Amino acid sequence: MSFGPRKALQKNAKAEFNYTGVACILTSEAGVTDLAVIQVYIFYWTRLVKEVTDDKSLHWKERKRLQIEHAPNCSFKAKLVKLADKLYNLRDLCRQSPQGWSDERVHEYFIWASKVIAGLRGTNKPMEDALDKINQLLRLYSGFDHVSRLDIFILKTEA
Repeated sequence: MSFGPRKALQKNAKAEFNYTGVACILTSEAGVTDLAVIQVYIFYWTRLVKEVTDDKSLHWKERKRLQIEHAPNCSFKAKLVKLADKLYNLRDLCRQSPQGWSDERVHEYFIWASKVIAGLRGTNKPMEDALDKINQLLRLYSGFDHVSRLDIFILKTEA
């Protein structure tokens, strides 16, 4: 799992996954009402951890490459979690770039995330539509300075 922008934003550098944020996206936006999916996500997270977590022993570039490669072959439940995580991360980047991230680094993250998302397509239309809306809005702007000023509420409600 990618903790990209959130990890960089945390001053104490503890890569804590925002379970609540992703759970909210899964239930309220993605329309996931399957109790089993929510239980697996919330109560049985360890079953998916290995499938959605990067191997930290690998170089970060290799981890990113493997996420792109493995995305199409993930279980349905893992794909849901990965889509919600990417949506959460990209919304974070729309609100504020992490300290120390250049516009180029933010742009590279969006390109990489788009490649991962491509391998997850066909999993959940509401989340995919929300991700498409973010990418569509980003294409309208010439620089990421404009994007950081976008109202995240608009991104959430119009997606």
